[in-house]
Parts: sequence; structure tokens; C-alpha cells
Amino acid sequence: MFLRADGREQWIRWEIRPWFDENQSIGGIIMYTEDITKRKETEKRLKLSQQAFEANFTNGAIGMAIIGKNGEWLQVNERICKMLDYSSEELKQKTFQEITHPDDLEIDLDLLKKLESGAINNYQIKKRYFRKDGSILAAVLGATALRNDKGEVKYYISQIIDCTSE
Repeated sequence: MFLRADGREQWIRWEIRPWFDENQSIGGIIMYTEDITKRKETEKRLKLSQQAFEANFTNGAIGMAIIGKNGEWLQVNERICKMLDYSSEELKQKTFQEITHPDDLEIDLDLLKKLESGAINNYQIKKRYFRKDGSILAAVLGATALRNDKGEVKYYISQIIDCTSE
């Protein structure tokens, strides 16, 4: 990294290799130089974005989870654990289907299929979950999909708001 006179950062990558003469003695060097400033700026923005997501996910006032394609809880925040009375490890041994009230499961799965197919970009529904002790958590679920470069779903991001007292 070089600090330019105007205060901007410039990132340069060098590759240096010897070249040999006809006697196989080093005759000099070949130097390749590449300005990688834009790549470094993009990496910095991506890292900041990841840090912001992780901070919001971890410290969110609402329940947040990353859900696998088969409904498994891949990552959960503390708030969702408190709402459902499960530890993170306990939730990761379950699927959302297992703790969804049976009367609410079909509509949730139908919307999930539409989300997976790309027919919708996200959805929001009121639904009920079973807490660890068997009591009911009434919630609003917001779900969206994170896709790979081919447009295939990698996993789902869920946001859950406790509406039990409403």
C-alpha cells in the first residue's frame, strides 16, 4: 500500500522473476506490476458489510436464524434462543418443521417453495412455534433466500418477532 500525495491509498502487487541468458546466468529481472486498489477497496467494503451483518445478527432485538435447505437451524442468535427456550446447540439438532405448529406448517412450506423457485423474493407470515416446554410462541416470520452465483438457494435467512402478548 502506498499513500499518495493527495491522501489516497494505492495498492500495488508486484511479481518479480529472473530471466536467464544463453549461458543460464541471470541476465536481469522481469517485473510485473498490477494496481489492485479497486480489489482492496471492494474487500474492505465486503468486510465492513460482513461485520455489520454479524453485529446485527448477534445483537438483534429480534430472533434471527440461518436455515438450511432442509429446514435445519444452521445458525441462531441469542434472542431466538430466549424466545423458544432452546439453547443454540439444541435448536441446531432440530428443523423449523419440528417446532412449527402443524396448522401453520403447510402455508409456511408453500411459501418456502415459492421462495426457492424464485416466484417470490421474500415472505412474511404469522405463525406459531412450540417452545421447548410445549407452550406456544406466536410470531411473525420474515424469510428470504441467499443464492449462489447460479441462482440456487444456499440457505434462508429468517427473522422472527415475538407476538405472543398481542
